[in-house]
Amino acid sequence: MRAKPRHRSRIGLPFETSFGHLVRSIHRRQAELLRARLSEDGVSLGCWYFLRVLWDEDMISQRELSLRTGLNQATTRTAVDRMEAEKLVNRIHDPKDRRKWFIRLTVRATVLKPTLIGFADDLNNKILKIVPKTAQMDLLLYLNKIHDHLRSLAVDSKTESGIDKLT
Repeated sequence: MRAKPRHRSRIGLPFETSFGHLVRSIHRRQAELLRARLSEDGVSLGCWYFLRVLWDEDMISQRELSLRTGLNQATTRTAVDRMEAEKLVNRIHDPKDRRKWFIRLTVRATVLKPTLIGFADDLNNKILKIVPKTAQMDLLLYLNKIHDHLRSLAVDSKTESGIDKLT
């Protein structure tokens, strides 16, 4: 347990220079816009992330869907239940292993793909509009590098303090 300081000092990390705060704020605002548009077609934001994976590769196992979204299997099961209720997917038993389920897109989900992907692409373009094209490529490159670096820190933190790698 950490000892509490006797007096409060000012924290030297203003929101406008906090990477985590800015990324979270940007994500929340983008998600609000996306949620509003998805709801017009009766699709929840929670289902969106799973649909993105399934639109890239349909008929994958529920376990593989969990792995690709980075969410636990209980969360995936709940989302698949919801997508099934919303007539976006069907579950199909693996004929070789009855414990294994494959998730298959319905015609409804397939028909929605061009519209919803098109909206998401337009939204991304509008968000990045204020950034010059060459800088957009650099921004995405560095965000991917940060993403991969954070993933390696998470893996390292299981064996040692991953935060030590930041220095």
